[in-house]
Amino acid sequence: YQRRVRESDLDVALTNLFSVQFRLGMFDPYSEQPYRQINASAINSNKHQELALEAAKQGIVLLKNTGNILPLDKTVIKTIALLGPNADATNTLQGNYFGHAPFLISPYEAFTSYSNVHYEKGCDISSSDI
Repeated sequence: YQRRVRESDLDVALTNLFSVQFRLGMFDPYSEQPYRQINASAINSNKHQELALEAAKQGIVLLKNTGNILPLDKTVIKTIALLGPNADATNTLQGNYFGHAPFLISPYEAFTSYSNVHYEKGCDISSSDI
């Protein structure tokens, strides 16, 4: 038994955890929890898809657009190279969301519908290959 974590650190972490859970109403009676009143018909509704699209559009941040290359011009860009294991991954797109996504489109799939794509996976995300 090695004491690598101080009890005071656990106290702080648990206080933060339970404080957030209390603020979210996770310990309130079921009838008082507004998010538990949402039924399955709300999942993937047109209204929510539109809201998700708008949130995605507003969340995109372009750090640098040298030469105004974006958005890509289909008449000029004929081939796109995608490199790395996440270019054709859909599990990674979900992050820590464990619901049932109605559809997932990898960057590879998206760009394939746009242009000719050359894809190389490279090394695995969790391997020791360098």
